Amino acid sequence: MHQTMIQRYENGCMMLMKRSQDSVLFLGTAFIVHSEGYLLTAAHYLKPDDELVLVSPAQAGGYTPLSMEVVTPYPVRLIDMDRARNLALLKLDFEEPVAAPQDIIGNADETNEGTYVLSFGVSFGHLRIHNIMVMQGIVSAKMLSPNETRLFLFDAVTHPGTIGGPLVNSNDGRIIGIIQGRFDPVQISQQQVPEELNIASHLSYAVSIQHGRELAERHGVTI
Repeated sequence: MHQTMIQRYENGCMMLMKRSQDSVLFLGTAFIVHSEGYLLTAAHYLKPDDELVLVSPAQAGGYTPLSMEVVTPYPVRLIDMDRARNLALLKLDFEEPVAAPQDIIGNADETNEGTYVLSFGVSFGHLRIHNIMVMQGIVSAKMLSPNETRLFLFDAVTHPGTIGGPLVNSNDGRIIGIIQGRFDPVQISQQQVPEELNIASHLSYAVSIQHGRELAERHGVTI
């Protein structure tokens, strides 16, 4: 079953990069949500004047080199950002239809604690390791942040390159969240904590896909 999900999402997960002089810098993962070339990702590494491109990562299913020496960059535009929820909407900068899987957006509100999930992303893209990584976890908690952002906590490691990638419900194979990174309970609670407590979390978190859907709908895009 997981192999089917990997085949479904591997082509839609892209490496997001920005041009810097004569090179490109890896930023994170973005994923396609609409056949007209719209994608969702995290917003914190983006600036309005960035010259962004997308690159397809090495595909799953076989042994692939760590780094791809020759890649095809696709220009992409930043359409909008929701800074409060760390989300961004992108669009591929050409008119041809994109091969996007159908019916991929899940019901996040009905995904409960204990549900198995898969995270997708180019985990080590900053090190020029261009492979999609897939990890399994369990939804540990559902939370509402102080600004009423709906969050999933899950027990799988999130590496920097995975941020912006999709979190998929293993039961139905649909996306329920946009991965944000390691969960920091001190930061999100906004509480002062004595240093000797040394509170650390091995959990990751994702923002509900519903917030990404709302961002897309501001621009007339139904996902």
